[in-house]
Amino acid sequence: MKRKSYLIAGALIAIGAIGAAAAGALYYAYPVQVSTYAGLTRNYFLTWFAPPGTTTTEMNAAYQDAATVGLASPAEAPSRSVTAGDWPGYNRTLASERYSPLSEINTNNVGKLKVLCTYDVDQYAAFESGLIMVDNALIGTTQFDIFSLNPATCTENWRTHEVYPPALLSANRGAAYLDGMLFRGTQDGRVLGYDFKTGRRMWETTISDPKRGESVPSAPIAWNGLVFVGNAGGDFKGGKGRMYALDGKTGKIVWEYFLVPRAEGDPIRGPQGASPLSCWASTTPPRASE
Repeated sequence: MKRKSYLIAGALIAIGAIGAAAAGALYYAYPVQVSTYAGLTRNYFLTWFAPPGTTTTEMNAAYQDAATVGLASPAEAPSRSVTAGDWPGYNRTLASERYSPLSEINTNNVGKLKVLCTYDVDQYAAFESGLIMVDNALIGTTQFDIFSLNPATCTENWRTHEVYPPALLSANRGAAYLDGMLFRGTQDGRVLGYDFKTGRRMWETTISDPKRGESVPSAPIAWNGLVFVGNAGGDFKGGKGRMYALDGKTGKIVWEYFLVPRAEGDPIRGPQGASPLSCWASTTPPRASE
């Protein structure tokens, strides 16, 4: 009986050692993903005993009212520059109207809609891409791919595959179009620019650090020669949200803006956008042509 107990204890120790080794290897290969799962599990149990929360608001003495900044109203945004049949960005227009003026489909015939064709992305992953339509080409993205389809037949015009380590959150929200180029973010912290006709990658720019849990899943906004995009991952310890303006032709960082004021030691990737909320801001964001 005693020997049996020793065997059971030894087996449990061996299983525990194997499990610990496997967990260590998994963490070494995917530190952010494993940390995320561990953190989510920990937070779930901690919420059972969490006390009521409190809120503290800090005011910046240098803050200026938004009315003094001189932002254009949605009505002044160049929505009219979008061709009626096109949908070149996630929200279609800069005013985020998400409205198509096309009238072929209406309340009288919408019930007669039927599936014309289908396209399989051939990946087992989240598909959250906001499809865009430009010059009779339907553009979509997955975590690793960007593709152009003939919308009438669902046949590929081209498809470009990127190779980089997979992420825990595999979603990508889509691409944006401007001046013969397409733009998308990646889960390893880059923004990529492609030729609209061929799908050839023209440039890449790193704007976040995947080792801190940062990524770029959002669909960019493209306007006036610039690509506007920010990073995700601010809910991870060490991650910090920023917005960027990139030159659409080259990918060069035109300006960088900290959504949380910059602190000592934060890496700087480009000229700092001026803001009354940050004591570190020192320059006015230039346009792409400057």
